Amino acid sequence: MGPHNTEKYTCGYVFDEVYFPVDALKNLKGIDYFDPEPPLTKLVIAGGISWLGFNPWGWRIMSAILGSLVVGVLYFMARRLWRRSRVFPTLAGLFLSLDGLELVESRTGVIDVIAVFFVMMAFWMFLLHWHARTPRQWRWTLYLTGLASGLGLAAKADVIPAVLLMLALLLGRWARPHLRLRWGRRDGPGWLLPPAGDDPVEAARRTMVANLAWAWHYLAAGLLILAIFYVSFFRYWTISHSLYVNFANTRGPTVSCTGFVAKASVCDLPVAMPLREVRLGPADVWLPTGFNLVQSLADVEWNSLGSLSYQATLKATHPFASPFYSWPLDAHPVLFYATYSGNGVSTVGGQTVSNYAWISDMGNPAIFWLGMLALAWCLYLTVRRRDRVALFILMGFLFDWLVLWSWPSRILFFYEFIGSLPFVCLALAYACSRLLERRMVLQAGRLRLGSYSLAPVSAAVVLAVVLCFAYFYPLWTGQPIPSTDFFQHIWIPGWY
Repeated sequence: MGPHNTEKYTCGYVFDEVYFPVDALKNLKGIDYFDPEPPLTKLVIAGGISWLGFNPWGWRIMSAILGSLVVGVLYFMARRLWRRSRVFPTLAGLFLSLDGLELVESRTGVIDVIAVFFVMMAFWMFLLHWHARTPRQWRWTLYLTGLASGLGLAAKADVIPAVLLMLALLLGRWARPHLRLRWGRRDGPGWLLPPAGDDPVEAARRTMVANLAWAWHYLAAGLLILAIFYVSFFRYWTISHSLYVNFANTRGPTVSCTGFVAKASVCDLPVAMPLREVRLGPADVWLPTGFNLVQSLADVEWNSLGSLSYQATLKATHPFASPFYSWPLDAHPVLFYATYSGNGVSTVGGQTVSNYAWISDMGNPAIFWLGMLALAWCLYLTVRRRDRVALFILMGFLFDWLVLWSWPSRILFFYEFIGSLPFVCLALAYACSRLLERRMVLQAGRLRLGSYSLAPVSAAVVLAVVLCFAYFYPLWTGQPIPSTDFFQHIWIPGWY
């Protein structure tokens, strides 16, 4: 375990469980710690520990619950995207539930799938907001989008691409009446023009006035996001801190505290929200005895600066690190757990061989590789047919994959791709759903030879996903298998 982890448990941790559950326990005990990610995910894990105890069940239960709920949220997202199809959302949820990256993250006490849950909730609320039919729906869904986005920001920075995509779409909707005004008195792009019989200039002016009248609601939603991020430090405010300044130190023996350069000995800052134990009936509770607003802001500021400094100056290496451009190909996943002895033996072909046990976060190859073809098809539909569902799926994938992960110089890991995975599943489900409605016509010259449904292609894709899930399930769950079978599962060198 890391040097700052003082809690030990006799059962083995899996991958980063040596950090996050221990940090969650320190939240419960009021012990200082530093983690370069926002605090909400550790508080969520702490809820499971307080419920079931400091054991694998306790620190994994919240990931399991929220990881399962992501499947349902994706289903409702897909229903909102393409409302006339029930097959599309069903396949999207099915594909996500049959992916190895989603499965492993949901069975492990780490933070990524918790953050993805809030990001997907934000997207779902945004789609409801986009299609709101009344001012009341418009307001409620906007602030629910802000609430989910704020929780996502308090969990991990993965929500930033989602918010940027939402802003891009809203700005596009806002710019549409301006372009209508420009082309309203002459020929222009048909998709910018209002329905026949409506004066384009007048319709555009009405839309612009409405946009300006409601602009302050968007500002309030943005402030709500920042407020939730700020309030997520509520437990942090109750603990005396000095660790975080060490990670913000980039100038040698001195560190920066509250805006001044000083020695580390004077960096023990006051507690922003001290607690006192109070007896209320049969229970003892801890209640705040005061609140230092300035210190609370300083805590958030310096923790954030320390996190940014840590991320920017990290020079570590790792055998399972991988560049961002390899993630869509499922080329080099992260090994969470491995043991090559003590798993018993098996008899294969009359010979006794050892059993291997692995937990790798590799994605389902059928979903990843066929999903890339589906995303390329979404690009075709966007360019040639102006398909808005395909456009949203493609933009969601590209924003999440590229905005945060295409530029850092520090090491990166495959599990960061989990935020893009739902859009890969959406793309594959959309392609299968559209194929169900299509027929292939065979003809020679003017002679029509026949018309054939493409539904068997969709069925073959679903079957491939299910078979790959069953085949790779042992490598996602740590089930011992004969070493000879194990190496048959390693299809490409980057998996081993």
